[in-house]
Amino acid sequence: MRLQDLAREIGVVERATFHGIVTDAMALPHLVYSGLNGYLIRPGDVAELGAHLATLAARLSESSTERRSELT
Repeated sequence: MRLQDLAREIGVVERATFHGIVTDAMALPHLVYSGLNGYLIRPGDVAELGAHLATLAARLSESSTERRSELT
């Protein structure tokens, strides 16, 4: 089961944002628009991967804080 399917099944898909990180290889650059619906990294570029993981973690933290303030 895909993560989006699970989110739809439990009724939270409208409140969820799905981001991912993929390598800039094969057909993936045609599916992922870096910074919009995910991040493209060059294969083997560990520093770039780390930077994008940090960005995703910050966004997740920010989203959690915003959601928590909406619920209180």
